[in-house]
Amino acid sequence: MYTDSTKLVKYFDITRVGKSRDLETLEPVFRASVENLIGKMADKHGQVMKPFVTYRSPMQQYVEWASSRSPLVIFNQAKKISDAGSTSVANMMAITEIPRTSGVWKSDALPFRSLHQYGLAVDLYHEITPGVAVWVGKAYDNLMIEAERLGLMSGGRFTKRDGVHVQSSQFDPAKRNTLGGFEFSWTEIEYLIQLSAKRLADSKPV
Repeated sequence: MYTDSTKLVKYFDITRVGKSRDLETLEPVFRASVENLIGKMADKHGQVMKPFVTYRSPMQQYVEWASSRSPLVIFNQAKKISDAGSTSVANMMAITEIPRTSGVWKSDALPFRSLHQYGLAVDLYHEITPGVAVWVGKAYDNLMIEAERLGLMSGGRFTKRDGVHVQSSQFDPAKRNTLGGFEFSWTEIEYLIQLSAKRLADSKPV
């Protein structure tokens, strides 16, 4: 079980931008479970599931959270985060340009509060023929059932249902928030950002 947040710093890469579909970006134990899940979906149900998102960078998470929110809501949230102990996250929110897609919801999870940032979540889609994805249907009911049989958490159980989403259940329940992600305090997140930056600096050749 993930109880020591500092062990997650290697997945806490503040230098990466964007998102990935590569299963190699997942935490190794969770990746093995996802590969097992994909295999069971194919063998038992004849349904091909492909990764749509594995790792999503904190900046990309912020863009997806902010894209359907007004500048005033963003400003107020950044101030709350700064007051709560993370000037780094507040500054990132202040300097990142957001493509406006008003009204198009993408995520309720703030940056650093989605398991996609820690290699512990994946979004899978049903591919009916090569290159053709289907986003609704029985496959996602089967995905939820098979994920839970493997001890994983399914977004199909979230209050705002997210049937494509599967995540690890192996972390401290005290750190779990209502969105299913980590509820690190902003002070702890600031510490992890600084620790990540230090490790990155120490790894660079002199």
